[in-house]
Amino acid sequence: IVDAFGRLLAGAVADADLPIDQLDILSPADRAQLDAVNDTAHPLDPNLTLTALLETAAHSEREALVFDGESLAYSELHAKANGLAHELVAAGVGPESRVAVAVPRSLELVIALLAVLKAGGAYVPIDPDYPADRIAFMLADATPTLLLTNKDSMLPDAGVPVRVLTEIPTAAAAPEIAIAPANSAYMIYTSGSTGRPKGTMVPHQGITNRLLWMQHEYGLTTDDRVLQKTPSGFDVSVWEFFWPLIQGATLVMAKPDGHKDARYLAELIQREQITTLHFVPSMLRAFVAEPTAADCASLTRVMCSGEALPRELANQFLAVLPSTGLHNLYGPTEASVDVTYTPVVREDGPVPIGRPVWNTGVYVLDGNLRPVPPGVPGELYLAGVQLARGYWGRSGLTSTRFIADPIAGHGARMYRTGDVVRWNADGELIFIGRADFQVKIRGFRIELEEVENVLARQVGVTGAAVIVREDQSGDPRLVGYLSPADVDLDQVRDELRAVLPEFMVPAALVPLDDFPLTPNGKLNRAALPAPTITVGGRAPANPTEELLARIFADVLGLPEVGVEDNFFSLGGHSLLIMRVVNQVRETLSVELSIRALFDTPTVAQLARSLGDAGSALDVLLPIRAGGSKAPLFCVHPAAGVGWVYAGLLRHIDADRPVYVFQSPGLTGDHPRSVDETADRYVAELRKVQPSGPYHLLGWSFGGVVAQAIATRLQRDGEQVAMLALLDAYPLADRGPIEFTPEQALAAVLDSLGIDPGADALSSADAFARLVDAKSPVAGLGEDALVAMARVFAENTRMMTRFVPDVFTGDLIHVRATIGNSPKPGEWSSYVDGRIIGHEVAATHGGLLGPAPLGEIAAVLKETK
Repeated sequence: IVDAFGRLLAGAVADADLPIDQLDILSPADRAQLDAVNDTAHPLDPNLTLTALLETAAHSEREALVFDGESLAYSELHAKANGLAHELVAAGVGPESRVAVAVPRSLELVIALLAVLKAGGAYVPIDPDYPADRIAFMLADATPTLLLTNKDSMLPDAGVPVRVLTEIPTAAAAPEIAIAPANSAYMIYTSGSTGRPKGTMVPHQGITNRLLWMQHEYGLTTDDRVLQKTPSGFDVSVWEFFWPLIQGATLVMAKPDGHKDARYLAELIQREQITTLHFVPSMLRAFVAEPTAADCASLTRVMCSGEALPRELANQFLAVLPSTGLHNLYGPTEASVDVTYTPVVREDGPVPIGRPVWNTGVYVLDGNLRPVPPGVPGELYLAGVQLARGYWGRSGLTSTRFIADPIAGHGARMYRTGDVVRWNADGELIFIGRADFQVKIRGFRIELEEVENVLARQVGVTGAAVIVREDQSGDPRLVGYLSPADVDLDQVRDELRAVLPEFMVPAALVPLDDFPLTPNGKLNRAALPAPTITVGGRAPANPTEELLARIFADVLGLPEVGVEDNFFSLGGHSLLIMRVVNQVRETLSVELSIRALFDTPTVAQLARSLGDAGSALDVLLPIRAGGSKAPLFCVHPAAGVGWVYAGLLRHIDADRPVYVFQSPGLTGDHPRSVDETADRYVAELRKVQPSGPYHLLGWSFGGVVAQAIATRLQRDGEQVAMLALLDAYPLADRGPIEFTPEQALAAVLDSLGIDPGADALSSADAFARLVDAKSPVAGLGEDALVAMARVFAENTRMMTRFVPDVFTGDLIHVRATIGNSPKPGEWSSYVDGRIIGHEVAATHGGLLGPAPLGEIAAVLKETK
């Protein structure tokens, strides 16, 4: 510091007119050290592409890919990718075209990614579990030539041609496409400060440099087995997918959502003898806390990135698995995954993010873009071959983040990361924090301004702010603040979940009368109060509720939890879900799915879903009993179970009760006709809501019954405010439809959006498919599935004999566009009013999937 001050004074004396912030304080030794760190030049083939790298192992009979008990040899994998690539080329895919890929983790996902690259295109990963609004924006923004998906991932209709990956052809050779290193290989969307995500275009030359450096540094062999567990929409997945496939190693894929389950990962690592995998620090913490993690002796190397790696966590990992190398890497999506690296050893002090990879420059600069001395905080800028091309369709934003490189000159660019770092004495970078409002939560990159913009758009909100708080050590969370204080928080939270991915929804919402301000009138973020969590409601009413309430309280760090308190409203998030899953498994000996907690987020709801089949099959079952608004009554499809509507709770007003009708035939008392069914349901409905206006919703067979209920209510002088039918049609003129018991089982699975795999199934096979699909109906057991098949066959027969009465009023109709569904006009003879049609890109059986439900809920909201 004394030497630097001397140079500052000398510079001032030498040029008294030079502004003080432009005086040079770097010593020759400092400059030499920085030059040496950035001396990363390494020769690369200027014509090399990721596609060419992947072809090097195309014809081997070694095992390439493993997923859920299935595997593909390299020759099989490439033959399928070649066949699909030829289809893509025929559909117009080529260099600089984009192909959206919305496929859950599976063999088909890897085949799709390889096929896009072989066709010369850039793949755009889309998470099928994102809210419908976000998916629709990404598809409209990316303007892909084609959308690749599977039947379990039905997405909003954005005017994009769809290829459903049910059957994939094979071909001996890939298409002959001229791909340049500067062409885009993939485009990944990240959070955007404008309130909308932005697509980052990464060229082949960047990711090939990254992968070849990684191979040089870590030396993967054909004996290695790499675990792929990062969602494809995040850039770490890129090296997980492709590094093993260019080296002839084996890529083992975790099940969908498996990346959140530390116990499952430990079991998978041991079973598949995984040698290489990646963790974000928050998930690494959960993994280290898993008792069976110490048995993962096959691990050779663990990569860590996505967040700052705490020293205590690094040392804890190295104590649990002392023979496994831990490597800390750093890099944004805009720079081909990672640009710095360091091996981690047990010691004190902050864990460095390291030094640059091949052909990469890292600069720590001041506000005038001048290098700062070692030890001095500055903003990190990146340069070199790995830089992305920029943001798709955002030239203004690109020009502010990708700027001219004054150090390299000659037209070179550098990327402003927004990260504040410093050099340590060893020539490695130490991460300090951010210079803007971008944060990392559980490895996900979030622009706080995007969340603030969405929060500010909600009805009744006049002011909004979002910050990260770490009120519990090691558990940073988003907290949203909004005014006025009397805003409906439940409604705001539901609206946020309908627009933002789960990881971007604030864990807590804090209403304020006034925001704290600094003396100059700006928002004083440091003075924003900690959220207070209010719990209450009724106490547990049975042993299951009592145990679940204790588990919720323990996981959330609360003294108690009411049975009607929402897990997510109390601060729950995806990693905490896994702690609930594990404790439920240990305490109740029940295997709970991650999805189950989203669908039933209170103790009461979860207890009902885990309860006995008798109560679960009540004719009228409340799936949300509380609320001051008029209830929504949902009528079961032909299989008779109303649980299929549980996903609606995420999307509709939290103050609206939801009841589902279930067939009495499930417990042996089947009605003889649709008329008798409707009469029974009207009687049950009046017990809950004696008078109108009524809101009715029915899917498939349930739509026919809902229309019959509506006509009976009108005949009794009651008002029907809403009648909404989901892919439901009158079948009186179609003739009788008969099923054998085996055919009925297959039809039930198909009606639930589950591939039966055969036209006729045994009950054991059908139930196994139900369990594999993680359907909430699986909780009822095999006997209940047999009853559902019987009910399905009888309801179908009843429907073909039923002639509806005329409903007076408007009919809302949602048609599934994938398949051979009839037109809404089939109802014209039975409706005295408008038929308001909507179309959703889904199969009949997939209509109540997460993405279609978001669109359906939006349609229902239009009707007051």
